[in-house]
Amino acid sequence: MRFSILTAVIVACYLSVFQFAVFAQDRAVSEAPVLWERYRVSGRSESVLMPKLPILNRSNSWSSSCTDVYWDHYFAYAEDAVYEFTLFYKGQLVRSPNCEPVRFSRTVLDNRLKEIRRANPAYSESTDSKNGLKRYTFTNDLTTRWLVSDMANNRWVELAVYHRSGVNTDDSKFSNSLDLNSSEGKDIGEGSEVTLGDAGVDTSVMSPQRRMQDPVDPNTEPYRIISKSMAAYTEQARNNGVQGSVSVKIVFLANGGIGPITVTGDPLKDGLTERVIAAARRIVFLPKKVNGIPVSTTVSFQYHFTLY
Repeated sequence: MRFSILTAVIVACYLSVFQFAVFAQDRAVSEAPVLWERYRVSGRSESVLMPKLPILNRSNSWSSSCTDVYWDHYFAYAEDAVYEFTLFYKGQLVRSPNCEPVRFSRTVLDNRLKEIRRANPAYSESTDSKNGLKRYTFTNDLTTRWLVSDMANNRWVELAVYHRSGVNTDDSKFSNSLDLNSSEGKDIGEGSEVTLGDAGVDTSVMSPQRRMQDPVDPNTEPYRIISKSMAAYTEQARNNGVQGSVSVKIVFLANGGIGPITVTGDPLKDGLTERVIAAARRIVFLPKKVNGIPVSTTVSFQYHFTLY
């Protein structure tokens, strides 16, 4: 009996230390101080000031599997705003059987401008010059977006700031920091593996009791998703014909970072569940607010895999 009690105490102590270590490790990878630094696209000359290491969402398709139009999206959260840096550029042509290629051209840029102008709520638009290049500025109550056209070098760049409705922010440090011909700045590489929230913010999830006790503020704001990465097939899963869905619960932290992710349904094999978790860790959002204060909240998602 004495041995059993001693063993139980040792195991309990080990588990408590282990749980603390996991919690501390989770906090460490899901937050970072706001520190504006210059970041440069890997292997290229485009750079901009960002408040922390951004996540990267990459694509090589323009509504087609037969194109040479590529883009890289970079997002970073800081102090109740999300900052986007997106590079559109001409890359290697991706061919599919019996397709008409979509080529990088002025037509593609014009279509992108039309897409922005059709946004809801609609933007107000103005133009000016940025280092000899034409710059479009689009503004509505939720977002300010700048598009700098450099078609002579087969590229254009978009910067955007997402914020709360009715909030006026000074975004000039960010928007004026764009340098298209820079050898300076930290190499972004593949970016952060998880959306980083702000350090020093209370990220505890409110209990149901606390929610019931808190007065209801009609100005309570829901979380707002800015970017949600796709979970791509693994080659093995595609070859084996694996299809289905993965359900997860994700903690959207009050500091703008991604917290614990729990798989709530049956997992899928051949690496698809792992792909879902990796994609969920890169969701970018504005946190929910209760009575004007950011709060952590748990959100459920399903990721679907279907072979065509």
